[in-house]
Amino acid sequence: MTGACVEAWNIKSSTKLDNVDCRFIYLLENPKPGTDDRERRPSSGEFQPGEFTKLFEEVLNTVDLIFRDGIDWKAFVAAFKKVQVENEDTELAIQSIENKGDGVVCLHHN
Repeated sequence: MTGACVEAWNIKSSTKLDNVDCRFIYLLENPKPGTDDRERRPSSGEFQPGEFTKLFEEVLNTVDLIFRDGIDWKAFVAAFKKVQVENEDTELAIQSIENKGDGVVCLHHN
């Protein structure tokens, strides 16, 4: 997979990531406007054995929630509690909350 662009790829829990032969990848098909940045991973050097798999296994275990008109905290707390009950054997933690502007808020948790 060395040099592949994974911008629009879809992976799920059944995706096999073991023993992937990959030295580096790009997250963007086209560079960011006005740059030649295609978000190379790793940003320099090459993946060491197992690093590619570890990086994308984390993606498989992460959920991003996007709120277009700000966060309805009551609805969020109710939904989060429901997910916790349904996945009682899995530790859930909020990683970050980002305000993207124009009322868009992204909440990342795993």
